[in-house]
Amino acid sequence: MVELNNFILIVTMIDTSKTRVHMLIPVPEASNIIRYRATQPFIQDKLCLLADSHQRILASDLHADRDYPPYDRVMMDGVCYSSKSTKKELQIVGTLHAGEPAPRALFPNEAWRINTGAALPNDCDLVVPVEELSFSENSVRILKPSEPYQFVHREGSDTKKGEVVLPKDSVLNSAALSIAASIGHTTIPVVQTPRVFVLTTGKEAVPPENTPTDYQIRRSHPTALATALHALGITETTFLHLDDNEDTMRDALESALQSEDVILTCGAISKGTSDFLGEIFRDLLGEPEFHGVAQRPGRPLAFWASPNQPLVFALPGNALSTLITFHRYVAPSLQALMRRSAPEPTMVTVEHDLSEFHLTRFLPVQLDSPESATLLNPQNSGDFSQLAGSHGFVEIELGKKPASPIKLPFYPWL
Repeated sequence: MVELNNFILIVTMIDTSKTRVHMLIPVPEASNIIRYRATQPFIQDKLCLLADSHQRILASDLHADRDYPPYDRVMMDGVCYSSKSTKKELQIVGTLHAGEPAPRALFPNEAWRINTGAALPNDCDLVVPVEELSFSENSVRILKPSEPYQFVHREGSDTKKGEVVLPKDSVLNSAALSIAASIGHTTIPVVQTPRVFVLTTGKEAVPPENTPTDYQIRRSHPTALATALHALGITETTFLHLDDNEDTMRDALESALQSEDVILTCGAISKGTSDFLGEIFRDLLGEPEFHGVAQRPGRPLAFWASPNQPLVFALPGNALSTLITFHRYVAPSLQALMRRSAPEPTMVTVEHDLSEFHLTRFLPVQLDSPESATLLNPQNSGDFSQLAGSHGFVEIELGKKPASPIKLPFYPWL
């Protein structure tokens, strides 16, 4: 391993006849490459039923189908009449409810009782609340006159017909869906969520319900990744686990490249004799954007973004490596594909006795408060026991020994 400025050079033996040079790129460089390539628009939008659109992203502007409010809407229970009436005591000729028109025009010194939400008749311009009225059997005395249209929500004062009421890229929360329903959209153009194919590997990994032998482990990656993908609102997922067989891996990936938007793999991307995925993806997609990042855990991380092909994230196979590289790189990319803004990491204060790092370090932490955390220092990238009680992880830049205490970016688990 040789350091070249901000890069680290790794020479890997592929077989006895050839070598491959891996440049470990810095974490910010890897993040920037993925951020740029993962925003390229290759996923088509779709129409979604109003009831199924919660928390989706609006794909195009929604416009008002008419003026809003569509009529002069009365804002107080009371009476309405014309300012041309000269008397303070008026004859009540009926009651107007919301959703119905006035049956006739008023004569001078007549008034309607009117309820909140009702349409103000065209020949009326005054609304007086009940608190300012004195009623007798068929008449009303005005105790305190109102100004014209004082208690009226004027027609078109909110939005004119044709104006944008929900802009493209809005999050369709309950308020936004209420607006969409109000303007008559029973189907909504939304950003399609990506179809994600997850391939986990390893002959030693058995299903969680199985009793492993002394040389086997239970699979945790599908559970962890399914949970995280669901938290991001991604439901079109396919999971497949394969033993370390190059031919079956190649067949599965050739098929996935034809049907998926994003491919995630776990394991088989490092330098072992059964780590076939790097060569398979090179055969199918060409050279990666990068293969190797100056970080721990997760050094073997690789990324492909070939034209008109799914994005490929080849994650390392150890439990902690998979979780951290997914949250640090994949989750923000999936959010970008769905036109969502990934939240910026918060800063937490950490006390430590760590030494100088030649690689960027990601360490699980337990939050003591929203602003401070305690490091949970795992023995290695396969030490999943340190995840118990953790709330996420912090990122420590490579370089000189960090001061203590220090503020570090914190990434929460999904």
